[in-house]
Amino acid sequence: MNRGLKVLVLGDSNVGKTSIIRRLDKNEFVENYFRTQGPKTTAIHHNKTEINFVDVPKEQVSGNHLQSSRCVLIVYDITNASTFANVGNWWNMIVDYNHDANIIIVGNKSDMSGMQSVPSEVGRKKATNYGIPFFEISCKNNSQIAAVLDKIVQMSTVVSIPLEVTVPFKVHRNIDIIPFWRSTLSFLTCNAVFSNDVKYTPLLSDDGEDQNNIPMQ
Repeated sequence: MNRGLKVLVLGDSNVGKTSIIRRLDKNEFVENYFRTQGPKTTAIHHNKTEINFVDVPKEQVSGNHLQSSRCVLIVYDITNASTFANVGNWWNMIVDYNHDANIIIVGNKSDMSGMQSVPSEVGRKKATNYGIPFFEISCKNNSQIAAVLDKIVQMSTVVSIPLEVTVPFKVHRNIDIIPFWRSTLSFLTCNAVFSNDVKYTPLLSDDGEDQNNIPMQ
């Protein structure tokens, strides 16, 4: 089982952050509940992955919460335009502390479509502008909750690539290049370590001839 996938749930008060986690954890909806008083972590198992959802009151969100999270949900209430107006503020806060975080915008309370003040296309356009996924959900009706969970796991899955691989570099004297590859779904980097020793990996053709053709003095 993959462990330690931390998902931070952000948004203004009363947008339904706690309801999202409760639906995922206990598959239930409570119409009236007490406001979250402090950070609370709930572990949920899904597709062999342990996901730790962190519910933090708006005024208690810290840089540590943001930096340590693999994925962040920005939740707003589709019936409350001011909660949507703050989505951009939440976005800026996240990228300031953790530009590698996977972010998803979630419009909650789709069961109250008759009172909707933020049109679906407006929420979707903002997510498109940021280049991130968008969902409209209902904790009450259990609509699209599973889809959000699937997207979290999909976005946060690490592509497995060996830490050290042999690559046919053309190597000059006194330089040893050891490739170190690190990959996620969003980027691939290569770092080289240099030393005084020579480590030469020839690039061979099909018939076994050295294609680097660099004389070693």
